[in-house]
Amino acid sequence: MLHVEDEPAEIVAIAHDDETGPAMVELLLDAANHLVDELITRPRQTSALWDKLPETVKTQIEHAKGQADA
Repeated sequence: MLHVEDEPAEIVAIAHDDETGPAMVELLLDAANHLVDELITRPRQTSALWDKLPETVKTQIEHAKGQADA
């Protein structure tokens, strides 16, 4: 079940028959796992790695990024 603060603008229903049912469920679970990895796990891992860097290195990276954005 998805949890949203507001009611969704639209409802999506997925129908399947007995032939494609198990394959469709596996596909949906794989897609959900990919989204969780991309949107939650990887950003947390990146943040954890960033937190482990010395402040001097962070400052150098931020300075270099600022110059690249200019």
